[in-house]
Amino acid sequence: MALPTKVIERLGWEKPKTPGWSGHLLMFTFTIFIFTLLTYLGLQFGYKPYLATQLKKVQTDIDDLGKKIPVSDQKNLATFYSTLSNLKTLLAKHVYSSRALAWVEENTGSTVYLTKLFFTPAKASFTTSLVAKSFDDMIQQIRLFETHPDVRSATVGGIGKKEETGGRSTSSTSNEWNFNVTFVLDPKIIEGAATKQ
Repeated sequence: MALPTKVIERLGWEKPKTPGWSGHLLMFTFTIFIFTLLTYLGLQFGYKPYLATQLKKVQTDIDDLGKKIPVSDQKNLATFYSTLSNLKTLLAKHVYSSRALAWVEENTGSTVYLTKLFFTPAKASFTTSLVAKSFDDMIQQIRLFETHPDVRSATVGGIGKKEETGGRSTSSTSNEWNFNVTFVLDPKIIEGAATKQ
């Protein structure tokens, strides 16, 4: 069955309908583009020159301040700052050395005393000469250094009975013993994380 002529003519007059969302999407995309373009232009031609002006103003203020302070005072200030920086570094190392020395003090027996002590902070290493009141005290101290969890390595040497000098001749009537111990501490000790035994 054929369509009536009026219906065919009416179909020819009507424009095809497109879905409504494509027009909305095009409008949204165009709006985003315009917003981005305006933002870029505002930053490029408004905010960037403003920042450049502010930077020039600050630089001018710094130059004016530099002209007000005499060159000799500027040099003195630089020297003073350098001295403070060096002092800060020195004091920081002193704290580490103090912690290491405190560890040695805590872990040296009451019947043992130091006669020499050399400390190398970079290696956390000690070279010591000690005197113990008796042979047993010496053995106990050596064992403590060799077995302490904070000591990475220990080397013992120079063991001998302390000799007393009385006038021209020497006699070995003392019970005291000399010995040397070189040991390396765990670096955490220098940083303050010592383990007490």
